[in-house]
Amino acid sequence: MPESPSLLDVRVHSEKNTEAGKRTGRISFGGAGRPPVLEYKKGWFWAVALPSVLIVAVIVPLIVTVVDLKEQVAAAHRASIRSGTLSAAAAAAGTQYVTAAECREVMPKEASPVGTPPPALRISKAKLVTADNGTEVTLHGVNWFGFNNGKTMVDGLDAGNGTWLAADFATIVYRMKLLGFNAVRLPFRFSDLEAPTTDYARPCVPENPLSAFEIAQGTLPSDVAKDFAARMPTSEFLLPMNSVAGTCNSYLPNGITTLPRFLWVVEYLVANGMYVLVDYHPHETEMAVLADPDSFARKWRGLWSAFTCLPNFASDLKGRVFLDLLNEPDELGMGWSGGKTREFRPLGSYLLAAMEAINGVSPGDAIFFIQGGGQVAAGTAWGDGFATDSELIRRLSLEDANPFFAELLGKPYRKQVVLSPHFYGQSITNSSMAEWQLWEALTRSWGQHMVDNGYCVPMGECQRFPVVVGEIGSNLTHPMDRKQLGDFATYMNRSSPTDNDHLRHEPVSGWFWFCWNANSQDTGGLVEDDWQTLVLPKLAWLVESLGLRPWWMQPTLEAPKQEQQQEEALPLPRYSSKRQPRNNPDTSAKAAALLGSGEPIQPPTHVELVS
Repeated sequence: MPESPSLLDVRVHSEKNTEAGKRTGRISFGGAGRPPVLEYKKGWFWAVALPSVLIVAVIVPLIVTVVDLKEQVAAAHRASIRSGTLSAAAAAAGTQYVTAAECREVMPKEASPVGTPPPALRISKAKLVTADNGTEVTLHGVNWFGFNNGKTMVDGLDAGNGTWLAADFATIVYRMKLLGFNAVRLPFRFSDLEAPTTDYARPCVPENPLSAFEIAQGTLPSDVAKDFAARMPTSEFLLPMNSVAGTCNSYLPNGITTLPRFLWVVEYLVANGMYVLVDYHPHETEMAVLADPDSFARKWRGLWSAFTCLPNFASDLKGRVFLDLLNEPDELGMGWSGGKTREFRPLGSYLLAAMEAINGVSPGDAIFFIQGGGQVAAGTAWGDGFATDSELIRRLSLEDANPFFAELLGKPYRKQVVLSPHFYGQSITNSSMAEWQLWEALTRSWGQHMVDNGYCVPMGECQRFPVVVGEIGSNLTHPMDRKQLGDFATYMNRSSPTDNDHLRHEPVSGWFWFCWNANSQDTGGLVEDDWQTLVLPKLAWLVESLGLRPWWMQPTLEAPKQEQQQEEALPLPRYSSKRQPRNNPDTSAKAAALLGSGEPIQPPTHVELVS
């Protein structure tokens, strides 16, 4: 990774003027009996002698001072890594949180996957748009947990029936892409990233990894299979380097901590054209991280620093990796006013501290997803709760989000924030809200922040916010669930009858279905218990209600005959590496230090089923 230029770098620029008429001195060898003498024109002293004196008297000591100061700043960086805090000296010097040398020690030793990342995004006028030309983009995402329940990897790779479609990470990612998803939300816990990895290499059948055509044929509903038997998608399948015939997941990084693997997984998803929402999902654990806003911010700053270390951060990851700062604060007993069952500070203080720390690492680069809390009485689900109407807050005794929004609008990163509520039906929330009652509750919570002037500080700034639903899911077997999710989708799309002046809002900028995992207790997954068979009623609902477009609903290609009959050994990787694997066997101990952990942390002895 090339070192970033430092404010302390000294560049010496010299120019030589060789025009004869501008020379400042000459030597005369005499003549007519005169001895040779040195003759100088009038400007020689100013052009040669004085600069020489200045170089000796001033510049050399200055260079020594600069070198010494740079070493002091480097030492301050090393101290900040160990302590998890950004030193005052480093902050004053305007330098990175992590130096180039420290970055090399925490990067995965595996080469960065190289494919075709999606366009980088930014926020403009309460929408997610492409950074280059402002084209609006809608996220069609899916949650895939595992980095938050002791698995040290997305879940399901050790389950299923030992086929590539069910148990191989790269193959599953391609299936998601074929189904029309352009984003993945990855729940994680810091303790999981600090734990030793579990090796998920396992025998798979058939012997060779599947081709793009074979994966596509295994991702077809039976009612369209006949029509697409000789067709294939236009998107390419990226076979990871270090793939081994007959073995699923042989290419996954392993080590004494999981952080390098987590970084590689994010890189691989982005290389496949996916946006990635990194979601801190403590699930009523890691209370030490949430002890105070500073502890919370240190952890997030360390993780984001690791992302910025990657050599393809600027080219591939920036604008494609988003940060969901804290999952469902209500589940933790945390709201805008603080904690009800635990001694928490106000939710806003955690969010602002984390954003401040992250933005200090790479100003303007991160896009923050935030969830609300403390407003369940308004009828909103977990992760929701952005109401700021004073009369509503007073009447329903809601926790007040106004102090957070008022402070946020004074921050330099205020236009990097996305509101990310969740929604579930009655079978999970016990709520009976539907139709107009539901739509009005959504408008009061976050719909109003998308339109007109959005949120306004009294006598001050105004701002509109984009909305992306971070979780929406159901088994779709409960009649009231189907009704409520249908009503919610109507509001998300701003379809009739929600497209009126009373329900002021805009179509949302995206959603993440919960979830891919078959082992989600409350919702089930998009795959059956074998982790291979697709749950077609859910996919049909996503197609009909939220605009998902699987590969058979997109332009296709005729499958070449040689690909259908391929009987060769392991096919060659379909991408080259920007970064060569490093010889050192495991650098993940440094990753633990980056996250603020002084010692390796053992994984939990049990596996939580996250809903």
